[in-house]
Amino acid sequence: DYYDFELRIRHKKGYWIWVRERGKITEWTKTGEPLMMQGTILDISDQKKYAMKLERAHRREVASAKRAREMARRAEEASQTKNDFLANISHEIRTPLSIVMGFNELLNRTSLTKKQAKYVENMQRASQSLLDMINEILDYSKLETDRMALNPEYTDITRMAEEVIDLFGLMARQKNLRILLSVSETLPRQIWVDP
Repeated sequence: DYYDFELRIRHKKGYWIWVRERGKITEWTKTGEPLMMQGTILDISDQKKYAMKLERAHRREVASAKRAREMARRAEEASQTKNDFLANISHEIRTPLSIVMGFNELLNRTSLTKKQAKYVENMQRASQSLLDMINEILDYSKLETDRMALNPEYTDITRMAEEVIDLFGLMARQKNLRILLSVSETLPRQIWVDP
């Protein structure tokens, strides 16, 4: 009975326009076919152009948002890779540096000439400075990733504690402190822990 649709038609001047036709059937044949209809034809070309512009702008915005999400995802992955690298490299450097510092401490306990003692002191200062910087990098990486990855393994707990004391012994002595280790006899020798 009623119709309402949009279509393109050729204008009498030869160009194409968008129109909206609305109307209704006013007369029917005896067999029930539409015979007469009345309605309007409205030129909606400008509205269509505007709607198409909006649609294109919307598609561009959607594509831009997708690109932004992809760039954010890639940046997140790059940041994660950087943090993982910093955490791994910091840990890998810290272990041999601790050994160097330990040997440096042992060397300092031997009889040294004045010149050798000065060299050892310089090595201690440089090693400590490097260790502080590595610790800061490692702490920053762990904070930025908001996680602490654990790698548990069977570890000699007493030996691990002794290594910690050796590591901090130099700093303790510099502050006139003593670190003592007291291990309970009931403590198991091996534990499952991330050293």
